[in-house]
Amino acid sequence: MLLDLGHAALLSGGDKEAEAAYTEALNWFLQRGEQETAGQAAHGLGIAQWQQEALQAARETLERALVLLEKHSSAETVRVLVNLSTLLVIYMGQQTEGSAYAEQAQAMAEHLGDNSLKAAASRTVAGKLSVSSDTTLDALLLTGASTRACRSQ
Repeated sequence: MLLDLGHAALLSGGDKEAEAAYTEALNWFLQRGEQETAGQAAHGLGIAQWQQEALQAARETLERALVLLEKHSSAETVRVLVNLSTLLVIYMGQQTEGSAYAEQAQAMAEHLGDNSLKAAASRTVAGKLSVSSDTTLDALLLTGASTRACRSQ
């Protein structure tokens, strides 16, 4: 229920409300030893912080989400990796670290065999390359991401 409140607040533009709901959810799940669900709450909290332009806090919270989800190779983990990579590369100018997360996302998406996750991870890798202005490889990766996205529909 707390996760749903946070998600609803994010969708309606209530970033402060989302932050409060996700913080409460994170603490609640941690107290009960529910690591995976706590990881989901940390992911939402990181997004809420990011939307408020608290980039360093968002980074730390998304990295915490990864630690909480580390035993779970899941769609949620791929989404955290994609978001963390995007935050680092596009918004914080940290290409090396962001690239490593993008590559982890792509490998995990391939392992899970989920076409929509593969497409999201490929877009992240392409975005990372776009920042480094390798347009030829960038175009190839974007084409691959688009092709996978079309196949998944």
